[in-house]
Amino acid sequence: MGEFAESELDRSTTLAWSAFRGRLADHVAAMQDDEVALVEAESSVGDADEGAAPYVQFCAWGEDLVRCELSSNAYLAEAHRLDVSQVAALVEMGWILPTHGPDDEADSGSTNFHVDAERVEADRLAVMTVRAFREVFGVAHPAFLSSDDVATTDAPRPALEEDAEVDEALAVNPGDADHLRALVDAALVPLFGGLPEHDSDDDVPVVNGSGLVWVRVLDNAPVVQLFSALVHDVTDLERAAYEVAVLNRDVQFLKFLLLEDTVMAYLYVPALPFAPLHLRAMLDLMCRTVNRLDKDLATRVGGSLAFGSEPLEQTEAAEPDLDEAAHPALRTLIEIDAEAPGSVTPQMAAAVCDLDRELILELVTWSSERERTWALTRDELLLEGDPEDLAEVCDVESRTAERMTTVLRQALRLVVEQEAERLLEAPAYDGRRGPRPPRRRTRDDVLPGLDTREPGLFDQ
Repeated sequence: MGEFAESELDRSTTLAWSAFRGRLADHVAAMQDDEVALVEAESSVGDADEGAAPYVQFCAWGEDLVRCELSSNAYLAEAHRLDVSQVAALVEMGWILPTHGPDDEADSGSTNFHVDAERVEADRLAVMTVRAFREVFGVAHPAFLSSDDVATTDAPRPALEEDAEVDEALAVNPGDADHLRALVDAALVPLFGGLPEHDSDDDVPVVNGSGLVWVRVLDNAPVVQLFSALVHDVTDLERAAYEVAVLNRDVQFLKFLLLEDTVMAYLYVPALPFAPLHLRAMLDLMCRTVNRLDKDLATRVGGSLAFGSEPLEQTEAAEPDLDEAAHPALRTLIEIDAEAPGSVTPQMAAAVCDLDRELILELVTWSSERERTWALTRDELLLEGDPEDLAEVCDVESRTAERMTTVLRQALRLVVEQEAERLLEAPAYDGRRGPRPPRRRTRDDVLPGLDTREPGLFDQ
């Protein structure tokens, strides 16, 4: 995937995990004695299978304490059993090993990995939970989690009443992008049992098997875009290019692209008019195709499933060095924002960057990385108990970087729209002939050997 495209996908995922961590911490901190909360990873484990999918459960007790337990091999299904390295990783995060088996005499410990803490340490417990799901069990997005107690994704939409009947039209002409989003939400109700949840980019994540497909309404056209990252970290790029060409030849409706080291799949659904049944059919096709192709494709091109079971590689958190790493334009914007937070507008950002689209792309990538670095530093401090009370500072810096990234993306849109307007105003060939200048009549030249005075064939 290109550096900008990759950073945007990573940024969206990081923001989703950060938002889930915050909601989980808030919920745990507010729990009352004997209250229980459960978060489970969605899995292909069936009712007939022995064992469970990975889970974390919380139980409040002792007026200000909470017991947090993480599923151990005693309860996990075979597909999710932990090996020695994964157990070591959990212990390093702060989880206490199980103290006895299910058939042993109970003690003050647990048959699961566990930790007892005060509820004011809810942030640390939330970080431990997120790291366990992401790094050990390979849950790549909170959309793969389920809980009746904690919202796993942003902006939960109200569920429809069980007895409510939806009068679905066969086709509707959307008035604008917001109208089309509302129509898409309504069309997805049969799949979710209620209105779907949106992420921070207003996309709808749809989990199906091993794949995660995103549903996005385009702002500049009546089109619904379905997209998925099938494989990332591709090692054999030449083979991947060949496989993408074969997929584009053999698979109908979907478009496959190799963007740097990531294989992406896209499907565009025209929405003028918008037909709910059409969207659901295309979404089902997209999900089934992704599930059918991703594992085999990852094996052939030497990559990893974009939303698979392999743990994500961790990078060492470090404070960004603005003096050495940042472009002068970004340092200027940061200084302006520091003096008056929120005062930087897309127009101002575009002007500081001299309307340079490539420079703005570079700054978006750098600002996104800065945002992730501060967030990672904050989480590590919380995991260590935040002895110097620096986590809040890191959180403020992360939110500031997030705000700057958003402004830069809006500035990028502004510059692109201005370029498009200039192109549209320029004269262009439209395939039609314009008026031709009058042609001066001249006498015909006499060809050699012909006598103009000789009667012609049609002369009388």
